[in-house]
Amino acid sequence: MIFYHRTHAADAILAKGFRNGLATYATGRPFSGVWLSDVPLGYGQGLAWDFDMETSQLLTVEMPLELVAKYEWVEILTPKQEAIYGGIPRGYREWLIPAKLVNRFAVKLIPEPELV
Repeated sequence: MIFYHRTHAADAILAKGFRNGLATYATGRPFSGVWLSDVPLGYGQGLAWDFDMETSQLLTVEMPLELVAKYEWVEILTPKQEAIYGGIPRGYREWLIPAKLVNRFAVKLIPEPELV
């Protein structure tokens, strides 16, 4: 399966590999890993509200889904979120995978025009 990662650190990742990020992601407890998705994410899709899409680059990593299935980030919506989103699926899936595992596979830079 091809996974996508939008970043401002593409050159560093291509040279030295991914590094684990660490944050609570609104859960109250820390989680670490590399965020990957099944589609290239855009505004309003799992990116920080202040993420600068204009200067970001898109990377891909191809890995067996079976190898990373346990790292899928399944968000359980609160009743308030259900009311806001109307129960409509986000339209994409995300994984928070340890960098050590992701770095076992080739990472490629995808020029944006190739996505059209």
